[in-house]
Amino acid sequence: MRAIIRAAVLVAAGLALSVRYASAGEHAVTALYDFKGGKDGDDPVGGLAADNAGNIYGTTYYDGGCIYCGTVFMLRPPGKKGGSWSFSTIYAFPSSSGEATGALTIHNGVVYGTATTEVFSLRPTNKSKTAWKHTTLHHFKPTSGQAPYAGVVFGLDGALYGSTPQGGQHKAGTIFRLSGGDNTSYDLLYSFEASKQNGDQAGPFANLLIDPKTGVIYGTTYSGGKYGQGTVFSLEQKGGSWEHNVLHDFRGIYNGSADGSQPRGALTFGSDGAMYGTTESGDNGGFWNQGTIYRLAQSDGKWSYSILHEFIGGDEDGSEPKSGLTLAKDGSFYGTTSGGGPNPYEGVVYRFDQPQKGKWDFSLLYHFRGGKDGAFPWAPPLIVNQGLFGTTIEGGHATLCNFTGCGAVYRVDQ
Repeated sequence: MRAIIRAAVLVAAGLALSVRYASAGEHAVTALYDFKGGKDGDDPVGGLAADNAGNIYGTTYYDGGCIYCGTVFMLRPPGKKGGSWSFSTIYAFPSSSGEATGALTIHNGVVYGTATTEVFSLRPTNKSKTAWKHTTLHHFKPTSGQAPYAGVVFGLDGALYGSTPQGGQHKAGTIFRLSGGDNTSYDLLYSFEASKQNGDQAGPFANLLIDPKTGVIYGTTYSGGKYGQGTVFSLEQKGGSWEHNVLHDFRGIYNGSADGSQPRGALTFGSDGAMYGTTESGDNGGFWNQGTIYRLAQSDGKWSYSILHEFIGGDEDGSEPKSGLTLAKDGSFYGTTSGGGPNPYEGVVYRFDQPQKGKWDFSLLYHFRGGKDGAFPWAPPLIVNQGLFGTTIEGGHATLCNFTGCGAVYRVDQ
């Protein structure tokens, strides 16, 4: 699959920047594009990425060339103020590649990502970026990993690092590296072990986080650990081998101590050097079981863990965050939840501020209504030129995709 893919630019009436939504006290949201299914895709699960020109890229899980194929798409910003964003499908996966779920990574204008069976790159072949060349960097086999849910990230050595929730030596997930001049030399760095609690899927769902100073790899597993509720782990190269350590075992609310469980989102470094993340379930003793925001900080070689916020749903909060946090330049975080907010409870965008006098401030920026603004955001927001962009897996055209909508791309107006 190394052919040059030529994509027709599809500009829909729904792209107009005048499509805005808001309630009293909320920021306005602009619907940039709503998916129609078919060639333009359906269900944008993975997060967005942007290049230096401000073009935004993402993936869809369904449709494209077939129902279970998926696409990579690009949204080009308007040429003049008040204009419309233009949408194009730059690649449609064949059935042999499977669906795309992970976030994309862009480096020197090249787009990198994962599909069910492969790690791939997409390289523009003309200045207008209307033609792209697809290259399979690695094709997965059960022994090297299976069904990557996360994308890939660059390490300090220029290699690509990624993970799979299944496969590997113990059939329970892997961490891998792709190195060499073309990033096609594959190394299996670690294989997660299955157990009664883990089942056969103990590996990560979220992108890895690499320390920009030390090169240490950090990540989360959705299940596994002492209580089967997930872990935060590190992977550090020592000599010729890689050492895996569990930094925190999530307990959930049924294992003797209130805690988060099932971390699906990626970790993020805060401006204080600590790591921050979310869990999809669990709580801090409030018996809500709708997820948490937590912090992990290292001091004198020891890690301290604390829950900063427990989600409770309802009018002023979200529930069940499936994404991690996005750090802004001012040190605050932005995030999404797949549920919660005022009726119809179809997810929110929120801001989480660094503590002032020891207190954290959670503020709901926008709640989705399930129309063209979208419904159920699964990916974290992307900050581009002070704008906040994201995707929802449903909403858009209500009559399409089994009457739930095929998903949307939105912008929160600051």
